[in-house]
Amino acid sequence: HSDVGSDVMAADWADGLDKDAEKSKGMDHVRAFFSPELLNRIDEVCMFDRLQRSHMSDIVRLQLQHTRELPKEDRNVDLVVTNEAMEWIADQGFDPRYGARPLRRSIQKHLLSPLAKLILDGSIRQNETCHVGVLDGKLHIYSNPHEDSVQAVA
Repeated sequence: HSDVGSDVMAADWADGLDKDAEKSKGMDHVRAFFSPELLNRIDEVCMFDRLQRSHMSDIVRLQLQHTRELPKEDRNVDLVVTNEAMEWIADQGFDPRYGARPLRRSIQKHLLSPLAKLILDGSIRQNETCHVGVLDGKLHIYSNPHEDSVQAVA
């Protein structure tokens, strides 16, 4: 089980408990959860720092590198994503309890699915460059950054 004691450690982390005390308390939970026979077969237990919102920008950039390839492979559509849009996606995809796990779903929901609909309905054509930005607090996809007609997608 990969998250034994994480709920208690999250509360300790929020309370500012130091790392040694946090690790000791976490190991108490590991020992209570697993049998001594199993623990004797484990060489090492690793504890990771909880993911912070400040880490999300880099994770979004990495995820979007892969995401940019998807429409390019199929329709030769390039994606240009503003920093503001990346931060918006990071905010939507971050949960203090689950870290970056919801990020992929957020990218799918707020970017890829709406982009696919725009490609399918012909709003975005083959060999076009799509720009992704934020307008009025919502993610927008548009084919020309200077157009007045902007497609709100989230």
